[in-house]
Amino acid sequence: SVAALKTLGIHFTESQGKSPWKVPKEAIVALKHATGVYRRFEGWITFVLVKIVRRPGIDGTSVLIESEDLQTGDEIAVSGAAFLRMTEADLNSDVVDACAH
Repeated sequence: SVAALKTLGIHFTESQGKSPWKVPKEAIVALKHATGVYRRFEGWITFVLVKIVRRPGIDGTSVLIESEDLQTGDEIAVSGAAFLRMTEADLNSDVVDACAH
């Protein structure tokens, strides 16, 4: 929901121009053997695999990425990606949360 995105500080930006795209390094999510970003498309947020083609530059805040699954105009989560990852992991977990929170 819009309220949840606001509360968690999740913001998206549209990819501009052709690949490779410049994104804040906070947009990158590293899993065991994969690296990706979260893309919002038609109301759905999904994890998309990317390849980092250039690590943080002089400014130290951004990376260049490319992906077969991203296109110009796609909305990429540029902040709050860690919360999206935690939410996805929780939703896809086969373990029932027994905490009392």
